[in-house]
Amino acid sequence: KNSSRAADEALRSDPDNPELRILLARGLLGAGDIRRAEPEIRHLLKTYPRSAAAQSLAGSMYLTQRDLPSARKAFEQALRLDMDHREALAQLVNVYAETNNLGEAHRIIERRLAKTPTDTGLLILAARTYATGRDFSNAERILKKVIAQDSTNISAFGMLGEIYISERRLEAARLEYEKLVAKDPTSIAANTSCAT
Repeated sequence: KNSSRAADEALRSDPDNPELRILLARGLLGAGDIRRAEPEIRHLLKTYPRSAAAQSLAGSMYLTQRDLPSARKAFEQALRLDMDHREALAQLVNVYAETNNLGEAHRIIERRLAKTPTDTGLLILAARTYATGRDFSNAERILKKVIAQDSTNISAFGMLGEIYISERRLEAARLEYEKLVAKDPTSIAANTSCAT
């Protein structure tokens, strides 16, 4: 709410600033205020139709409204405008997962990974997508690759622990959470998991 309030105040002095409008719309969406977010997003789409950020925001709005076909179209349009728009890619994958089209989600991610195979963000997204489809062996393989690339990637350790728990590999999960605690002693989830 604070970011949307600050953007709202800043827009009074600079009403044509697209970055401020995007910040305001994102803040309103995050606060669940669709009634106020929707006109801002529609204004952005009308004024900046070639903005990947505006298209992605529209997709997020449609997703919140449970209009999955419109969300998919908006995220796809955002990616046509900016193929590296990470938020649109992640949300499009979520739409495919929610519509039980994990095959398409995997194809999108695998095409991106073919171009940038060491992109940690994409690898994490791929692992999350495989885990959503309960393909834990591929998710585990990818997370181990992330950890091999970057042994400080706390989210990869945490996700790997969650996968091991899902597979009832509790000893392996405990070891991953111990590694996570060693990297981030303040991690409440890891400390709690290690204590049980």
